[in-house]
Amino acid sequence: MKRWGKYSALTIWMFLFTYLSNVLGVPKNIYYLLIGIPLSLGGVFLIFYFFERNNTKK
Repeated sequence: MKRWGKYSALTIWMFLFTYLSNVLGVPKNIYYLLIGIPLSLGGVFLIFYFFERNNTKK
């Protein structure tokens, strides 16, 4: 069950990140690559960290 929660959180994070970048009108140029990709990857690693931390506490 934790696996589904992790994957659904990752899916929601990526959809939300893409949606907000489109709504805010962020142009898809080099700045999007330099700032947007590391932010999305950082969020993915943070979600993985929180889910792994919850599994090791029990």
